Amino acid sequence: MLLPKKIIMSFFLLIIFIPFFYPGSALCGQITGKVRVSRAKKVQIFLTVPAPAPKTVILTLRLPEGTKVVSSTPAPARFLPEKREVNWLLADLRPGQQKIECSMNQKIRISDLSVSVRYKNPRTGKMEDHVLAR
Repeated sequence: MLLPKKIIMSFFLLIIFIPFFYPGSALCGQITGKVRVSRAKKVQIFLTVPAPAPKTVILTLRLPEGTKVVSSTPAPARFLPEKREVNWLLADLRPGQQKIECSMNQKIRISDLSVSVRYKNPRTGKMEDHVLAR
């Protein structure tokens, strides 16, 4: 009679702790996100930041030819016209959802964008790169 209780308890513990070891889980400290184009000229990037939050996140937006950022909240750290790349240096992030919005000089499609994040995972101590949109 004792053996089935051990099996049930082992199964229960396995189910409870699997999310902590799944690489794509927010419990492992991975930043996830969504990218949305609204009103054809506005890009919205929603980042979900796990706890503990990384100290700094580099967000990179690659634009199609001829496209420029007209305004952005927060302001980008730099724009590299030769690479058509906009970078944000996001510091002091808190766990939860963060929103980055930018308006473009012309209409764009989400399929024309590439968005990625780079940060040091505070749980593993390793640098991570994730593509949010391609």
